[in-house]
Amino acid sequence: MVSMPVEPSIPANPRQAVADAYNVLAKPYLNWKESNGSKDGERGLQHQFNHFLQLLERIPEVSDNAQVLELGCGAGIPWTDMAARCLQSTGHITAVDISQAQIDLASQHLLQSDTPHSNITLLCQDIMNLQFEANHFDAIYAIFSLIHLPPNDQKMALVNIFKWLKPGGLVFMNFSGDPEASVSVHQWIDDKTEMYWSALGLGGYDEQLKNVGFEIVVREVAINVEDGREIPFVYYIAKKV
Repeated sequence: MVSMPVEPSIPANPRQAVADAYNVLAKPYLNWKESNGSKDGERGLQHQFNHFLQLLERIPEVSDNAQVLELGCGAGIPWTDMAARCLQSTGHITAVDISQAQIDLASQHLLQSDTPHSNITLLCQDIMNLQFEANHFDAIYAIFSLIHLPPNDQKMALVNIFKWLKPGGLVFMNFSGDPEASVSVHQWIDDKTEMYWSALGLGGYDEQLKNVGFEIVVREVAINVEDGREIPFVYYIAKKV
């Protein structure tokens, strides 16, 4: 993600712009991750995600029927697949993405493969339009997804995540690790499709999580190398108390 000052070219509907972009870039994005993603960053992310899943497994109340929500599942690999395997006999995952092209890929990878998962429900839905009962999920995770929301939507998403989690529930998510709030709009991957990101700044995320009511369990700033550029991201595991 490239951070830039707010520009007049910001889309009138940033979330729809993101959906339109991923409908074009779903498959190219998979190829880009393989060729341009940060292997060290991916290993670090996988380590933290495994830690999150291990913490989830240790909650006694979720040993038989964990309810997990993924916000922004993309093509379903690797994170949805990893979570589904971990919770194969003990839980169900509701995986959401705003892009129908991404949901179609996720269905191919997760539901139509030689060994399909039976514990996944896929939904093509805007995160900000989701409606769930309070205290419904044991865990929620959002990887490289909430960064596509406008700043005020990110704040509201954190409020909703807290509401949807059961007491003691866990959340895993990452954001831009830039120290200052920022908005970025530029042509991405194919150099012609417009993509949108925003960030609250490191202090903004720390403050917002605490104001909502989360207890921060893990906070780590790590560097991803993308297309030769060093991109900071902050990773959180937090608990609803």
